[in-house]
Order: sequence, then C-alpha cells, then structure tokens
Amino acid sequence: MSSPLRDRVPLPAEGGATLPSGPDGVGWRRLGPADAAEVYELRRRAGRLDHPNFVVSREEIESDLSRSELDPDRDTAGATDAEGRLIAYGLVVRPAESESLVKVFLDGHVDPDRRREGIGRRLLDWQQARGLEILAEHDVPLPGWLLAQSDAGSTHVVDLLQRAGFAPRRYWLELRRDLAEPLPEVSVDGALRIRGYEPEHAPDLAERVRVARNEAFRDHWGSQPVSAEDWAARDALPVARHDLSFVMLDGEEVAGFLITTVNPEECEQLGFPFGYIELLGTRAAYRGRGVARALLVRALAAFREAGLEQAVLDVDSESPTGAVGLYTSVGFREANRSLSLVREW
Repeated sequence: MSSPLRDRVPLPAEGGATLPSGPDGVGWRRLGPADAAEVYELRRRAGRLDHPNFVVSREEIESDLSRSELDPDRDTAGATDAEGRLIAYGLVVRPAESESLVKVFLDGHVDPDRRREGIGRRLLDWQQARGLEILAEHDVPLPGWLLAQSDAGSTHVVDLLQRAGFAPRRYWLELRRDLAEPLPEVSVDGALRIRGYEPEHAPDLAERVRVARNEAFRDHWGSQPVSAEDWAARDALPVARHDLSFVMLDGEEVAGFLITTVNPEECEQLGFPFGYIELLGTRAAYRGRGVARALLVRALAAFREAGLEQAVLDVDSESPTGAVGLYTSVGFREANRSLSLVREW
C-alpha cells in the first residue's frame, strides 16, 4: 500500500465524537476510571452468556479505562436506563504502537436483559464512526483495521458484527491441559538456562522480555509491539503470577519467555483452579532448539506444585510457528474457540 491511510478511510457523515442517541428511555454518557466497578458488574453479567470461559477482572477494567491512549471524552460511551443504571458500554482503543498496521480495537457489551432493543447496533455504529476517525489521523501507508473479538458460540455477537461489515479473519483455539497427567521429559542446549520472571526485582530483565516479546510476535497475525507502559501495567495487575512465569536465557540474552496469570474469579466460574499462559514466545534466532517446550513443561510443573489442576491458553489456529502442534504434543486439548472479526482499509 502506497497511499496514506487517511486517504483510504471513509469518514462518516456524522462525527464519531458524538454520543449515540435512543432508543426511548435510554441515555448516554462518557465513562472514566471511576466507572470501573459498574463496567465490571455489567461485563460480568454479559460475559456469562457472551464468553463463559473467561472473566475480566475489575483491575483489568480499571487499567483499560486509565490507558493514556484512551480519551474518555471521545473514546468511551455508556448507555443508562431511566434510573441511571449502566446497561451497555463501549470503548474504542487506539493503538499504542503501530509497526505493520494501525489497529483499533472495539470493546463493548450490552446487558442481557436489554438486548434486541437496538442498543448494541447503536453502540457499534458509534464505535465504528469513532474508530474511522482514529484511523484517519494516520498518514502512514499501512493497513488500517477495526478489530472486534467474539466467542465462537456467541452467534448474536458474530451476526451483529457481520451485518455491520466485519469479516471473520482468524480463529483462536482455547486449549486445556490436565495437570494430573504425566509431564514429558525435555532437554535443551546446555548453554541455555531457565530463571523466574521477577519484574519487581529485575526491571531490566522485564524490559528485555518486553523487547523479546515484540520480536518473537512480529510474524504473528495482527500482532503489534507492546509499549513499555502497557507492559508495566500488565505486570502490576493482581492476576499476574510472576512466580509461575519464566524466562529462558542464553547468557544475558532472552531466548524465550512464558508469562502466566491466575484469575480466582475465572477459576470459580469454570469450576477448577488453573493457570492461564498469557504469553509463550521464542525469539527467531532460538527457534527449533526446544525453548518453548522446555518453558512450557517447567511452567506445567510449577502450576502443579502450586495446587492448580489445569493449564489453559489460547493459540492462533493458523500459527506460523507450529504452536498448535507443540501444545497438543504435551497434552493440551481443544476446549473452545473464539474469533477475530475485522474491517480493513
């Protein structure tokens, strides 16, 4: 693509900064960090139907609403009923970094008791208009995406997005592994060693892992660099389990990494304690040397020692690094699917 993104984006006639209106009895307002508790409760109600396999913590929502890239007066919208109770919310999240594409993420939910009233359609129309405005701010010759995620089983969400012009572009497999099953033996090059990921004690290592993550995921679909601010915010979340996260080192060089979270609410909803492997990556120069497999088996042993019963992760069904084969080879099995839907310019 040689023309600037701003020249390819069709701006809506009505500006995206304007809040939605209607239907009767529904008001609209902006949202900020002070609304995190109410957004969290709404997302919990909606999530039991829309994505029953995962729960977003209140702290994660607080972090999202506090992002420096989020303009509360332009990038947020909340629908309220006659009593002022929040019944829908939407965020339009601009990218912190744009290396190979400009990706704007649309996040939102409608209370299950207030669906089929046109609230979700109005919310999505506003999100798209605002998203297009953000894309049009960029004069780089890169692809521009409006991106939304959905559980594959949430057909009402998928249908709404497809009617609005979004196309399914990628499927993600949720894989689980029973920790009661025996673990395989692994070995790696003797020059490589595994150590714990301890950002509170080794901030320099945390930064090197962030840089390694950006390099390792450069050839993954839709992936863009993670900023230092976002990485630090992720490390600070209560669900982050640094004691169950590991780094593979070659001297002082980061060869690979595995980052874990444990969300007690999510464990309760699914009915078993588990560790979620948020990130597992190997830098290109170290691929084919058993780095990811060794990190994975080390983490599974640590999960078991911590009293967890399962390991869970999500993986691109078309991963270019053969990740699906790696996970199935150590006992992971598919439990659910989600998908990414995109409008692209």
